[in-house]
Amino acid sequence: MTADDQPMGRPGRIAPTTPTRIVVGQGLAGMLEAFVSRLAPRLFALVEITPERRQDPVVAWGLQFDDHVHVVSCDGQLRGSFSSPDRALWLFSYRGTAVRLVWCTPADRGHHRLPRRRTIRRPH
Repeated sequence: MTADDQPMGRPGRIAPTTPTRIVVGQGLAGMLEAFVSRLAPRLFALVEITPERRQDPVVAWGLQFDDHVHVVSCDGQLRGSFSSPDRALWLFSYRGTAVRLVWCTPADRGHHRLPRRRTIRRPH
């Protein structure tokens, strides 16, 4: 990375540093969490429906954005962007078995939430 050396007006080298952690108050953290939650893509799974119970019936995972969906098969061999979840379902239904679209609700993702951090401020 290069930067201008202020006193001399010539480029200089900057040594890489560790990232700076920004500490925000609880009010701002709550607002950011709400903002991100509204913008987050919706998560869904394409699940294979078979008479016998399989250990892992999920065929693919997908994310729905405002204007498209992105899907990745569990084995990583097939991935793509589609205009809608139904188009992805249509493609994966050609595997020869019945496939169903299952939406993951926020309640289902509760165990993935990061724990809240406490900020201890030192007196100046």
